[in-house]
Amino acid sequence: MNESDSEDSDSNWQDASSESSNSTEDSEAVWSVAFGGDMEQSSDEDEEDQSQMPHHSTHEVYASSVESDQSDSEKPDQLLIRQLWGVARGGVLDKRRIMSRLVPSGHGQTVLTTDAKPYCAQFSNDGSMLYCATQDFKLHIMDTTRGFRSAATIDAAPGRWTITDCDLARDSRTLIYASIHDTVYLVNLSHFVDSGMRDATGMSDHIPLSLGGDFGVWSVRLSDDGREVVAGCSDGLIFVYDIETRQVIHQVQGHADDVNAVTFADLSSNVLISGSDDSIIKVWDRRSSLPAGKPAGVLTGHTEGITFITTKDRDGRTAVSNGKDQTMKVWDLRKMLEYGTVKSREACAVDLGTNFDYRWQPYPRRAGARKHPFDVSVATFTGHSVLRTLIRCHFSPASTSNRYLYTGSSDGSVYIYDPVAHPSGGPPLKVLKSGSTSSASEEASDAELQLRMLLTRAGEGSSERNFLMRLLRQQRRAEESCARDVAWNPNEPTIVASMWRGDAGSLEAFEFAS
Repeated sequence: MNESDSEDSDSNWQDASSESSNSTEDSEAVWSVAFGGDMEQSSDEDEEDQSQMPHHSTHEVYASSVESDQSDSEKPDQLLIRQLWGVARGGVLDKRRIMSRLVPSGHGQTVLTTDAKPYCAQFSNDGSMLYCATQDFKLHIMDTTRGFRSAATIDAAPGRWTITDCDLARDSRTLIYASIHDTVYLVNLSHFVDSGMRDATGMSDHIPLSLGGDFGVWSVRLSDDGREVVAGCSDGLIFVYDIETRQVIHQVQGHADDVNAVTFADLSSNVLISGSDDSIIKVWDRRSSLPAGKPAGVLTGHTEGITFITTKDRDGRTAVSNGKDQTMKVWDLRKMLEYGTVKSREACAVDLGTNFDYRWQPYPRRAGARKHPFDVSVATFTGHSVLRTLIRCHFSPASTSNRYLYTGSSDGSVYIYDPVAHPSGGPPLKVLKSGSTSSASEEASDAELQLRMLLTRAGEGSSERNFLMRLLRQQRRAEESCARDVAWNPNEPTIVASMWRGDAGSLEAFEFAS
C-alpha cells in the first residue's frame, strides 16, 4: 500500500462519512451513485472508438450474429455471445451495456461432481480459473478458458469439520483457506499458473498462518495486493494478518457473537466490514477506529444473524449481505450510523431474533413481519431461502456494470435480482433451477429406510413416533439440493453454483440462453 493510495482512500472515506447524515436521499439516487450513473451511457474511451468506426444498431448486431457462419461445434447461444463480445471489443458498442443484458438462465449442467459438500467456489479475477473447497478438505481447481476442465485437486491441511472459506489473490498466484481452528493456510499457485494450469508440482506445501488461540475461522479474505488477510472468527473475534512478516497486525473483539463474514471494503485495505450472528454489520477504519478496538460505524437492519457480506468491487461504498431473517440487503456505507452516538447505541440494542436453529428449523412465519426500527439499508430483497448453511450473495461482475445481485438458496436454486428495476427491493428477475433439484431423493437413502422401519414399530401417537417423524423430516431435508455459494464468470454470462446433495455435491453451470 503506497502513500498516495492511503491519501486517496482517506479523502474518499472522509467525503463518504460527511454524507452519512443525509437520510432523505432516495433509493434511485443511491443506485445512480452505486452503478456509476446512467448505465446506458458509454465511457469517453468507447465514444472515441465509436467515432472511428461505422455505427451499428443493436438490432443490426443481433441480426448479423444470427446470419454469420457457425461452426459445427459451437452452439448458437455461444456464437451470439462471442460475436457480440467481439463487436464490443471493437468499440462499436459498450461491452458492459451488452453483457448487462446477457443474464444466465435455464437449468444447471453439472461441471464437477464432488464426494463431499462444496462450501465455496469462485472464479479467478480474470475468469480463467474456478476454485472450489469441499468438506473432505480438498481444493478443486478448474481451467475455464475453454469450457470446464479439471486442472488439479489439492489435499488441504487437516482441520475441523470442513474448509469454511477460501480466497484467491487477484493475480491467481496465492490461495488461502480456513477451517474451524485458529490457523489459516496459504498455497502458492505460481508454478501452476505459469504452466498453464498443467503442472501442480509443489502445491502440497501449505504455509500455516497462525492467528493464535482456541477458536474457529468462518471467513477469510485477501487484501487487494495479496499481502494481508482479514479473518472473521468465532467468539466475535476479527484478525488482520500480515503474510510477509507472519504476524497478527490487529486483533479485535468486534462482535457479541460469531463473525460469519468479513471483507476489505476498498482497494487500499484501510476499510473493513464484518457481519455477525449478533445481526449487526460493522465498518472498521484501520487508520482510526480499528486500532482502538472500535468500529467507525454500524449498519443495522437485519433481525437475525448475517451469513455473508461483500462489496461492489471494493468500491468502499456499496455492500450486499444475506441474513438468516431470509433477506438480502444492500447498503450505502455513507449511511452507516456513527459508532458511539445515542442512535447507534439504540439501534444495536434492538433484539428481534427468534433463536431458531437455521440449520434444521424453518424460519418462523410470525418473524417475517418484524421490521428493524433503525434499518439503514437502501434496499431489501426476498424470495430466496437462507437456511441450512451460511448462504452467500454477490454483485454481478464489472462486465455487467455490477447491475445484478445474485444469491444461492437452500431450495437448490439461484436467485437473480435487478436493483436497477427495483431500487427499493422487489421480486427476483430470474430463478435458476438446479438440473438435479428434487423435493426429495428419488431413491430413499439407507438412513431414511432405517427410520421408516423404526416408525413401523413405534406406537401411534407415542413420543417415540413423534421423535422419529422429526428425524425423518430432517433427513429428507438434508438430502434436498442446496445452493450455498454462487459465482458469475467475469467475462461470460455464466453462473456456477456450489450444490449440496446429501453428503456429496457438485458444481452446476447456468449459461445464457437466447
